Amino acid sequence: RRVGQRGVAVALISRKNISNPGTRYNARGLNDVAGAGNEMESEQIVWGATLAGGVPVEKWSATMWRRGTVPVHWRHELQSSVTAPKIVIADRPFEQGARFFAAIHERYGGRPMVFVNLLRCDTESGETGLSEVFQGALRDGKKKLREERGM
Repeated sequence: RRVGQRGVAVALISRKNISNPGTRYNARGLNDVAGAGNEMESEQIVWGATLAGGVPVEKWSATMWRRGTVPVHWRHELQSSVTAPKIVIADRPFEQGARFFAAIHERYGGRPMVFVNLLRCDTESGETGLSEVFQGALRDGKKKLREERGM
């Protein structure tokens, strides 16, 4: 597409992580190899060319994001077909959590990352406890990365 005097192109590439495959209610949280369920990685690449002194100059920009289940040990328990499934948090929810955060830190070359908590924190959703455990996992993962890598 042309914007003004520049040609601009956009590419979106998405990959599904296969380290914890399964259907929505069966692949939640982390598994024994620190794979998060339903994890998807997407990269948006934008590039274009401008003319500088009659010479085309290409410029690039890329943004990467991941989405997936909360990276702690938890699961859903279906109690009936008409009610929302119950969230059950494991006795040791942080086990493998530091390994998960270290793996993505390594995968993206140690670049800064932002984690967004999309869980609902209200009395009706039942997600408040999971949100609190997620925040604890982030603190724990950050602390262990600092200790292990001198950050």
